[in-house]
Amino acid sequence: MSKIEPRKLPKQKILQFEKELRGALLHPKRKEDSVSLIMEILTPSERIMAARRIQVAKRLLNGESYISIKRKMKVGFPMIHNVDAWLESNFDEYKNIIPPLLEEAKEKPKAKGGEKKFLGAPNTFTGLRRRYPDKFALINMLLDD
Repeated sequence: MSKIEPRKLPKQKILQFEKELRGALLHPKRKEDSVSLIMEILTPSERIMAARRIQVAKRLLNGESYISIKRKMKVGFPMIHNVDAWLESNFDEYKNIIPPLLEEAKEKPKAKGGEKKFLGAPNTFTGLRRRYPDKFALINMLLDD
């Protein structure tokens, strides 16, 4: 099967593909059927990448820093950032789907005392505000987040 670049497809076509996939996954009556469908559709490489993203999400939920995750899992910062952004933007929608992630995050301790927690994506305004709260005190009070 040839590789398709999502950026080159019209948005309507992408939505049509997503609707078909959702329909195929929601149609089976048993969860095992949906799981086996996913396992058959995805290549071994895609399954591994999805599992690694879930592992990164677990570590982020447990409070591990980007640097710690990068060292332990040998993944890049862009992948960690994308998973973190996914958790930030869509976590409310997925929290019922991924209860094991939530349970593990509650059970395990947060970042170790000697390890610094990640304070924001590098070179973003939010990251700078969190990294240097004394320099951005007035802005932080105004934005109140």
